[in-house]
Amino acid sequence: MFHPVPSSSPCAETATTHDDLHSDAGCDPRGATPATQPEQDGAAWETLSERADPLAKLMKSFAGTRADAGQIVQVSGPVASGKTELLRVFTAHARQKGALVLHATARAIEGELPQGVLKQLVESLPSEFVRRADGAHAECSTETNGDHSGSESPAQDPAETTQFLHKTLLKISRHKPIVICVDDVQYADTASLDILMSLLQGWRGARILTVLAVRTGEAAENLALYRLPWDREVTRIRLSMLSPDGTRSLLTRSLGPSAGGQLAPTWYAMTGGNPVLLNALAQNAPSSGLTDAAGAQEAHDHEAFRLAVMRCLWRAGTVVMHCAQALATLDRVATPLLLAGLLGISPQTVLRALAELAGMGFLDGGRLRSPGIRQSVRNGVPATARCRLQLRAARILYNDGADVEAIAPLIEAAGGSSEDWAVRSLLETAQRYTQGSLSDRRIRYLRLAQRAGADGPQAERVTLALTEALWQTDPALAFRYAAELATPERRANLPSGAEPLLAKCLLWGGEVDEAAALFSSAAPDTASDAFNQVRVWFSYLYPGFDPSTAAGPRRSRRHADAEPDGAGRYTTGASLPPESGQCHPDKAGERLSSVQLTEGSLPHVAIALAELLAAGRTREARRSADRLLEQAAASRVPLWTAILTACRAEIALREERPAEAERLARLAIDEITEPGWGIALAGPLSTLITALVEQGRTDEAAPLVAKTLASHTFRGSAGPGYLAARGRYHLAVDEPRLALLDFERCGELLRTWSVELPLLSDWRVGVGEAQLRLDRPHDARRTLRAHLRQSDGRHPWIDGQIRHLLAEATAVVRRASSHRTTGEPEGDPRLSKAELRVVTLASAGLSNRDIAGELFITVSTVEQHLTRVYRKLGIAGRAELVEQARAWKEEGPP
Repeated sequence: MFHPVPSSSPCAETATTHDDLHSDAGCDPRGATPATQPEQDGAAWETLSERADPLAKLMKSFAGTRADAGQIVQVSGPVASGKTELLRVFTAHARQKGALVLHATARAIEGELPQGVLKQLVESLPSEFVRRADGAHAECSTETNGDHSGSESPAQDPAETTQFLHKTLLKISRHKPIVICVDDVQYADTASLDILMSLLQGWRGARILTVLAVRTGEAAENLALYRLPWDREVTRIRLSMLSPDGTRSLLTRSLGPSAGGQLAPTWYAMTGGNPVLLNALAQNAPSSGLTDAAGAQEAHDHEAFRLAVMRCLWRAGTVVMHCAQALATLDRVATPLLLAGLLGISPQTVLRALAELAGMGFLDGGRLRSPGIRQSVRNGVPATARCRLQLRAARILYNDGADVEAIAPLIEAAGGSSEDWAVRSLLETAQRYTQGSLSDRRIRYLRLAQRAGADGPQAERVTLALTEALWQTDPALAFRYAAELATPERRANLPSGAEPLLAKCLLWGGEVDEAAALFSSAAPDTASDAFNQVRVWFSYLYPGFDPSTAAGPRRSRRHADAEPDGAGRYTTGASLPPESGQCHPDKAGERLSSVQLTEGSLPHVAIALAELLAAGRTREARRSADRLLEQAAASRVPLWTAILTACRAEIALREERPAEAERLARLAIDEITEPGWGIALAGPLSTLITALVEQGRTDEAAPLVAKTLASHTFRGSAGPGYLAARGRYHLAVDEPRLALLDFERCGELLRTWSVELPLLSDWRVGVGEAQLRLDRPHDARRTLRAHLRQSDGRHPWIDGQIRHLLAEATAVVRRASSHRTTGEPEGDPRLSKAELRVVTLASAGLSNRDIAGELFITVSTVEQHLTRVYRKLGIAGRAELVEQARAWKEEGPP
């Protein structure tokens, strides 16, 4: 009589299209459910959350059916609203009350099987009632109870089927009430619907309750429900997602009051009250330990939740599934019109699909409501299909004139495109992000455009924009790109105004002659603000160099490039130059008090800080540096942070806090890495060496001194600072000859440039100290007196050290003269006057820091004096020194 229903769904082999909303909507990825076992839509709790009223209406209709006449109930709701679970609970109640329950579930895949729904209803009939039926239908009884696995019998005539069911069910209804439930009736085949509607007309007085469950939002809903008998009263029950209170009630019954109360707010926001998703979360929570508020957000990462999301979408149908996938892929840029163009369906179809998704609790404000749902849906789209979807959406937006900031993320997510419109979109978007947190995105877009392989001028524009972006985050790579773009053949394709950026990058990388040539070749534009900024960078990195000519000032190539031992280094910290050799501290202080940190003001800031330090105004310099560092941190520009941290390290060194100076110098180097510092690395490196030496950790300073630096380092302002730091290291390890070479080389470079860098004015202190250690007091006096003659009194800290050493050198000369007069041997082990002054203060109980303050020398110098005294006197430490000092009062020093 009826075609048998297949035992498993062939939905995986069924072709689907965007325009067929019902082609596989009933396909469950876990497999088909037998007709006699209704598929459960919601959580299988002992009682239903927020379903008391709908259940009461069903019970009332059933009670009326038992008493006198049959009734019709329509249950509607979106996917996962709990229709099937409601029917399960109700039919279980009806069976308990003695009713005969006939159940069928329509499926989209079976929509073309004639009388497929009716076959399920007949199979629900108990065999004894079928046997009592009219003998004309004995064949039906045999087919219903037998094995039909190979049946080829054709479907019986609809009129005959209608007559058979009408008579059979009327006869049964005289003895007991009958409940007929058809779930997902919108998918029922036409023949079954025709027969069912005909039967409903003839069952007015029978005790038969017909319950039809339909999914809202389906076009087929109209077909199924508008054909109900117009003269029969229909009770309509509409279900929706759970409310926050319903969610809490459901979770409380599953997980207990404490966990349910804590998880309910987060899980409601995550699921929109969808019972299927809540059930998946609740079932997985105990085994995963996610039963409190702290773990609520992690629950959507589990496989059970992802499967529940996909199960809901499979049941909703192909169009709803594809709309959800497009929403997950496009997220904020998705609009109904864009989705329609992307999926090739009408806007009205899209709106219906979005309404279904909203009814399922999947949407919030037009977006998929939670990251867990978005990721679950996105994972269901193959990577290649997702990329095609993103590029198609980007192209549609581009053609519609959308903002490029909405287009670029789609191109990036798709992995880029070599098409001209895509490269232009990436380049235009990147140029809107200048600095800060958006600079990373800018670099990503430009790299993507570069990988696209554009040709000619567009390729050069992309590389130039990438160079500009990398200058603030990775100067080493910016220098590499700038060197490539500066070649004549590539410069021809560059837009006008590119020269300042290229010159600045070349300067940082040490290519000063190339930068100057580039500067000079753009002479008509050199009055612009951009070129004025480059002039300041020239002054900052190469004091005394005139960028107006490619040759620069006259200087000895031997002095500029040669390094006595073949080794070189990078630098800045101790060698921050003034803009033109001089900058009054008061003006520097005024500038720093009001300046806002920008790319153009950065070298001015470094110059002003150096001038304050040289004037001994360390507290003012520290306050200004800290304020500017806050601005750099807020701007999130690594280069700015690195340079200012290096300045701050130098300030700490001048304040005799070597441990802090060491920490800050290391931070400055790590901020942009050693290669990123270019020729300026010598600044934080020299500060770090000096800080280690002042802490007596010369063994740790040794590898830093041994670094081999490019020769062009010593053409920049950082070179002399590094030489001075290395000279102090050589003094600390008792290598005065090497120290003298370093200090003299430092002074020679400064004289060659015809500039005096404030923080390096103490190079003569190093020369004088080295000469004293080499028993050349007369040379030391000439060196130190030369400094005092040239001093303008603006650097009292340096002048104080000079006077101290000059007094010591003078004392040595006088003692030597006295020795010659008295005939005392020159090899007498008597302590120097400087050593005696340190010993006197140390034996009086002063600390090394206090001694340094009294004598205008560094703590490191005090420690070096004491070390030599201990060695000369053969004593172990300060306690023995105090005893020795007492003896001197009685006997005199040795």
